[in-house]
Amino acid sequence: MIIQNDVLNSQSNNTKSLSQTSINTLDSLVNKSQQTLAQILDDKTIPASERAEIALKILQIANRSDRIISTATSEKATKMPLSVIREPIETDKTLNASTNKIANKPGKLFLAQYVKVDNFLTPEEHQQVLDIALSKQSEFVDSKTVTNAVDYRKSCILYATLFPDYYHLVKKKILSLYPLVLQHLNHPEFAVSKVEMQMTAHNDGCFYKVHTDASSEKTKDRQLTYVYYFNQEPKQFSGGELKIYDTELKNNSFQQKERSKIIEPQNNSLIFFNSRCKHEVLPISCPSQEFQHGRFTLNGWLRA
Repeated sequence: MIIQNDVLNSQSNNTKSLSQTSINTLDSLVNKSQQTLAQILDDKTIPASERAEIALKILQIANRSDRIISTATSEKATKMPLSVIREPIETDKTLNASTNKIANKPGKLFLAQYVKVDNFLTPEEHQQVLDIALSKQSEFVDSKTVTNAVDYRKSCILYATLFPDYYHLVKKKILSLYPLVLQHLNHPEFAVSKVEMQMTAHNDGCFYKVHTDASSEKTKDRQLTYVYYFNQEPKQFSGGELKIYDTELKNNSFQQKERSKIIEPQNNSLIFFNSRCKHEVLPISCPSQEFQHGRFTLNGWLRA
């Protein structure tokens, strides 16, 4: 089922009475809270359990403020409509703040549902990320898997350390969507300890076989996976769809189920889904084999 969400259509009488000054004040407070969150999470002298609790409180405040601001500002809905592919999902709502992990129960099922954000970036921001990709072509490196499996993945990676200013711009936008994404995915709330990001280039013959993003010791605290698609227009590649599978956690192993959903790599769109879901990138065909004609993404994970 596709649900088109226009948060602004659910205005309350109280919201309508907000002045622009009040909206700006709330917006400023949310921004300050996010800055405080980043400072707290970077301060290793504060115990992890305390940082998690403080961060969770800040996110809760930001969530409430974002709802008030977004319902009072009609521009935002048209710029960033949400499409939600959603079905009921079994989740464990217990957050262990001391270890920053979401507990898993035997037999848990994670359904192939996702949230899609159309027109995620402005035209200027979209052109900027394209310019970064093309100007840094020589700095992309061959991608690998956590297990170093052979012939399992073919693509090139540019790490976020090579585009730090743009990383922070996109990170801020992602965190502003995070509360709504949790709601639509029926995902348990968690304090975000880190937003990982990399730029990935797929060209002719590239692919990524079925895997999960949270199955190893190094990745088990990944909660949400995101993928932002961008490419030159007109599009000069085909394939490269993201295929997400229902996934069952059984005997401490993520097992792929038969049912799945396929997502087209739509230019300037952003996808969120549960990091535990098995998924794959279907093979890409790019007849010219020119780097600039390929399928590009900003992809990464929100860790607990």
